[in-house]
Amino acid sequence: MTVLRYSSSVYSTGNVMCRGGTRRNRRPSGSEEENATLDGGWGWVVVMAAHFGLLLSYGSVTSFSPFVVRLKDYFGGDAGTIGGISGIALFVTLATGSTSSSLSNKFGGRVIIFIGGVVSSFGLVVTSFVTQVQYLFVTYSVISAVGYGLVVTPLMSFPALYFTKHYALANGIAQAGIAVALIVLPPLFQILIQTYGWRGAILFHSAITANICVCSALLRPPPQVRYVANDDANVPCTIRTDTDHDITDQKEENLKQKRLWMKTSYCKFLRKFFDVSFFRNPLFVLIFFDQVIISIAFFPTLLFLVARAVSYGIPQPLPATLPSVVGVSSLLGRLTHGYIIDRKIITATQGLAGGLMVCGLVNIFSSFKMNYIGLACMYSVFGIANGVYHPLTTVIIREFVGVEKFPHGQGLCNFSRGIGGILGLPIFGLIYDATNSYNACYYFSGSVFIISSFVLLTVPPCLRKCRSKQPEVSVVAK
Repeated sequence: MTVLRYSSSVYSTGNVMCRGGTRRNRRPSGSEEENATLDGGWGWVVVMAAHFGLLLSYGSVTSFSPFVVRLKDYFGGDAGTIGGISGIALFVTLATGSTSSSLSNKFGGRVIIFIGGVVSSFGLVVTSFVTQVQYLFVTYSVISAVGYGLVVTPLMSFPALYFTKHYALANGIAQAGIAVALIVLPPLFQILIQTYGWRGAILFHSAITANICVCSALLRPPPQVRYVANDDANVPCTIRTDTDHDITDQKEENLKQKRLWMKTSYCKFLRKFFDVSFFRNPLFVLIFFDQVIISIAFFPTLLFLVARAVSYGIPQPLPATLPSVVGVSSLLGRLTHGYIIDRKIITATQGLAGGLMVCGLVNIFSSFKMNYIGLACMYSVFGIANGVYHPLTTVIIREFVGVEKFPHGQGLCNFSRGIGGILGLPIFGLIYDATNSYNACYYFSGSVFIISSFVLLTVPPCLRKCRSKQPEVSVVAK
């Protein structure tokens, strides 16, 4: 048997270097090609690990509202200050995305996710002991949020390593964890708060969050060792692809890379964490700024949903159930849209634009005063549309930048979402203060969704058409 070690996740025909320097061409056997074809196997375990990891990280931040209510009563602060704890935590979680993707490229995604689980859990433990509300901005909004940020982007990137043909479906299942969190975590947190108080509930929250470390243990990279029959028994051979170095030179190459990294300047170090080369790609620039705009509309839509229902005269506790309605319907959209996209019924861009269009129309037409049933039906449709467009953003980023640059591209787009999230709340507040009406806020957010939809439908085809018309430059050898 011959041990074939793959130096990267690229599986292709290459040259075989055997002991003694013998080189010969070799084409992988059928069994090797079958093993190299991912789209299944351990990949589904990775998808479920990403599902629960996103539930415990990103989903945890978006489900913190029961603690916000209790902390306001306990510390006696104003709603803006207490609400800012959750808003800043969301921003830090998403803004850390670019850094976490760079760290994952250097040290491995599994290691960074494990560290993120430890940091976020530690931050929650410290949060349970705070005595003043200002400390919450450090313990939760910074420490725990940084830990969550180290987790979210690598987790979103892992399914792309295992899936090509069924990637939209796998990505939808992984990101369904965010929707499940909206359904499960708020009532769970409320029960824990009523039973053990907010400090005890935070400690339980810390223990639950620590399970991110368990999820990280399941996120092994694609297989790199293969055993195949060969004429030279028990001779270790290395497949060298067109883009890889021989394994025998790998240690020396790694040493050179480390020395080169240590010699780089501070500016180059910063460039490693914020790669400006992405912004030379007009399609990536489009999705980056589109995510800022979408996030300005999306996060306040959910945050003000309960207050808006109360303003319609709907009695409690019915308004408080509307976020769960959105979560359940969003779960449905996340689990089903991949089937349509993978079968090429519509493109990922069309699915994303369609979801944004539906969200915009719901926000506008739900401004007519209606009862609870009407709002619940409208925002069930909103949830399904959100469950379609949110995961498809990840699919489109992968399509625009490629698999190799996908983790860093995902991190930059998460950063843009954080910017939009922290800008959206004050914009909604200014609109409400000026009009004293939630309807004006939702007219604004609905218009933003619709404009984003039209931009995504029209701009990428135009950019591709202009690029295809550029004359090709041919080099003639003399």
